[in-house]
Amino acid sequence: MEFYDPFANEGDDVPIDQMSSSERARFGDYCKYRFGIISDSVRSLQDCKSKIPPYL
Repeated sequence: MEFYDPFANEGDDVPIDQMSSSERARFGDYCKYRFGIISDSVRSLQDCKSKIPPYL
């Protein structure tokens, strides 16, 4: 299984509320299966983003 983390790059972070609907859906899947966050609201996705380890 492969997940999409749009913040795992060396570029600037795209604000969650400015992501396309497909990017948000893919990131929502990542948050659901990695952290158990099932809501796709901006606040929930920001919470998920804050849990991602700063590996880059």
